[in-house]
Amino acid sequence: MTVPKPAPPTAERVPLGRVATPPSPFDPATLPGRILVVDDDPDYLELISYQLRAAGHRVRTVLDPRQAVEAVATFKPDVVLTDQRMPDMTGAQVCAALRLNPDYAFLPVILLTHDASIDVTSAAVEAGVNDFMDKSSSAQVIRLRVKAALRTKRLGDEAARRIEEQVFLTHLTNELTSTLQEEAQLLMAARALSRFEPANLYVVSITDPDRPVLYSFGPIALERPSGRLAQIITMAQAGLRTNLDPDELHGQHHMQDWPPTADRPLVTRSLRATPRPLVWLAFEPTHAMEDDELRLFDGIVERLAAPVENARLYRQVQQAVNESSGTLEKLQRAQASLVHNEKLASIGQLAAGVAHEINNPLAFVISNLNVLREYARDLSQIIDFYRKAGAPEPPSTLQPDFLVSDLESLISESIEGASRVHGIVKNLKNFAHNGTGFMEEVDVQSALESTLNLLAGELRQRALVYRDIQSVPIVRGDRGKLNQVFLNLVVNASQAIPSGREGRIWVRLFNDGADVVFQVEDNGGGIPASVRERIFEPFFTTKEQGTGTGLGLPITNDIIRQHGGSLSFDTEEGRGTTFTVRLPARDTRPIPPIQAHAPSDDTSAVAVFIDDERFLLNAFKRAFSRTAHVQTAQGGEAGIKLLQGLQQVDVIFCDLIMGRVSGVDVYDWIAANRPELLDRFVVLTAGANDERFRSFVATTGCKVIYKPFTVHEVVEAINEKIRRPRRALPHTVPLD
Repeated sequence: MTVPKPAPPTAERVPLGRVATPPSPFDPATLPGRILVVDDDPDYLELISYQLRAAGHRVRTVLDPRQAVEAVATFKPDVVLTDQRMPDMTGAQVCAALRLNPDYAFLPVILLTHDASIDVTSAAVEAGVNDFMDKSSSAQVIRLRVKAALRTKRLGDEAARRIEEQVFLTHLTNELTSTLQEEAQLLMAARALSRFEPANLYVVSITDPDRPVLYSFGPIALERPSGRLAQIITMAQAGLRTNLDPDELHGQHHMQDWPPTADRPLVTRSLRATPRPLVWLAFEPTHAMEDDELRLFDGIVERLAAPVENARLYRQVQQAVNESSGTLEKLQRAQASLVHNEKLASIGQLAAGVAHEINNPLAFVISNLNVLREYARDLSQIIDFYRKAGAPEPPSTLQPDFLVSDLESLISESIEGASRVHGIVKNLKNFAHNGTGFMEEVDVQSALESTLNLLAGELRQRALVYRDIQSVPIVRGDRGKLNQVFLNLVVNASQAIPSGREGRIWVRLFNDGADVVFQVEDNGGGIPASVRERIFEPFFTTKEQGTGTGLGLPITNDIIRQHGGSLSFDTEEGRGTTFTVRLPARDTRPIPPIQAHAPSDDTSAVAVFIDDERFLLNAFKRAFSRTAHVQTAQGGEAGIKLLQGLQQVDVIFCDLIMGRVSGVDVYDWIAANRPELLDRFVVLTAGANDERFRSFVATTGCKVIYKPFTVHEVVEAINEKIRRPRRALPHTVPLD
């Protein structure tokens, strides 16, 4: 057979000013692939297997199409060829079964068929078939179609690999920029390089000219002196273009669970910097690195350069701050302004929680007053009835004894709700009280109670708060600044509790000799040993970017010192932290404690109301018992138990912000256990003050009624959600 000579290449027209780029020598379709063929004809399987193997491909055949999915899982083919007409499953059905698994969503599938009708073609395309081929096609056509499918598959795999690399590098960049400590950044880079299974990593840093450092990462520390150390210093001098004295290098070894040394050539890089590099690294691989590995390795090194340079600049700034007495004077002059600004920021953070606490009592006050108006009308009818009709007894639908007796309860609860509003506003005023600039006698217990009441809405979502507040003497100080101390320490305790942990905070106030002692204890993650000495430094924070200023604890410590007291802490990683404030007492006169009462639980029905406000639940019963059978549950846990036992539910009104189980948790339980009730869920809230709740309201599309509400709004929601004909309901008002 005569092999035709290839045609001479045609000259490519290149625009002026551009250089023609030669085609890449790598064609992903030229490499042999793994081909799975599904057909019920053994003769055809033998023929096509021979043709594909002759082209260098690995081939596996399947006679029973029902075994195709299992064969794909074990053989992991690059391309699947399947016959269309088979006794148990068609080729399109085989493709559809493969597409059910996300791992096979982009696996090329070629349909072998003699039937090119529109019905077969439509079904195949809908099932996800990539290509069609007549079963009688020549071996050359089959190889070309397979080659095209291999190119598509491998280009897709390469694109996915590039995307995974970019995601990996983006995550690494975020980690590297989260700290300004060079050693921590290098440790993050070492963890990232672990994906290449290295034996050792060596880094020489001269970012601090007075203290050059040799970092080593691996299973064994670098010995001094040794041939490897001399080799590294020689190579580092060339990379950094400087002389290095081994005796001046400070060694820092970080133990890594890596394979033992492979004695392979080191891969070296210098981190870009201006005017010359200041960091050099040597990477010892355990295997010959592929091109894609080297590309990702260079990407890691490239992303390490800027954070290391930022760490160097930050260290220089720190040194300049420490050496500048003028900076310290400016900080002292700006301190009063910082305290006030920090306080304003804290108040803004609590604004939504305060609104929630105000709107809840307002809601049941307004609802009760609406019902009170209806009662007044009923009483008017009773009076008219006795005056005009002269009947010995009123109609059964009018209950004068009940109306008169319940009026007293309505008025009492309304007064209590109004008093609570007054108390919240008073607490807010006390907290917002700006420093007077002079000392006065401060009721510490009252100031602490005011702060805890303001924080109740936020703390309820994060942790259970246990109070042990005893009668203590008065102290001499600035009430506004002491409020700031209490708020900073309690908020820090709540934010120290990791997500997913059942948070607990213990707040204690007691008298110890001549001192008034305030303690805040949490069961959070504790303070790492590496940062304990720095927690009182201005602008130092371990919180995520945008969530902390690094001024809370320094300001708190300074306020306590101004009051002649002390601030200390006791911490254990993984167990929690206790901050202790000691203030000198003014005298020993006891302050009467503030008593609190706990709400009680409630009941169940067709219109379900779930809220943690007992009086608000009572208001629901009174206001809407004529519209539907009202069932109530106090808190999210009680609401879920109620919904478990109810067979028929027409509408669910649920508060968002409750104690242990929020309204979002109730919604999630309904979605998992009673999804038919999702379209009957109505949010009843005083205002979502958390990103999770705001996102829930924005994304679920649930109807929202804000507190304080009108009776008309709720009645309209009930009528809108009820799907079956309304039943005649007796007018009964359950009593607590």
